[in-house]
Amino acid sequence: MERRRESNWLSVAAFVLAANMVLAFAGAGSAPALAGGKGGGGRQDCWMTGGGSIFPAGGPVEYGGDPRITHGFVLHCVPRNSDNLQINDHGTGWNFHLATLTSAICIDDPAIEPNPPDATFDTFVGQGTGRCKNGFTGQEADCTAAWTFTDGGEPGGCVRDTAVIEVRDLNGNLLFSVSGVVDCGNHQAHSQ
Repeated sequence: MERRRESNWLSVAAFVLAANMVLAFAGAGSAPALAGGKGGGGRQDCWMTGGGSIFPAGGPVEYGGDPRITHGFVLHCVPRNSDNLQINDHGTGWNFHLATLTSAICIDDPAIEPNPPDATFDTFVGQGTGRCKNGFTGQEADCTAAWTFTDGGEPGGCVRDTAVIEVRDLNGNLLFSVSGVVDCGNHQAHSQ
């Protein structure tokens, strides 16, 4: 169990480092290509949809094994009022509901091919604020989430798509986090 926690922390640290590098390089023009637009990436006509399960470090296990974190979303590269993200940690009982998408960067990573269908990006790095509730204890809190979702093409999930998620309360306390491949789900990048 201790090794699993250590691996999750390393994954979260890698995510935070990668997200900070993307944010820092976006203004300098040194990052992978952004999906277009001004001020940090994104076009009005680009968005990502999807969801599925992510299992804790150690890889996919049979259902009924290690607790999983499930997610579902519709997120735009230029934030809109209709953006939606729900994350459920089946192990701790915490869930997150997005209220406001505060940061969205859509990236075209040359090592990832999101097609079909054609899309001008494959990686969505986002942050948002929302409400958390623990279904086991009834505890509620305002919270923040940071995530990176990738679309590795079709067929999605189980190997090609990945997710890194971190949810914290407003005091900065980690409520839950996970990183890994999307099992039995799919992320899909869209652009027109």
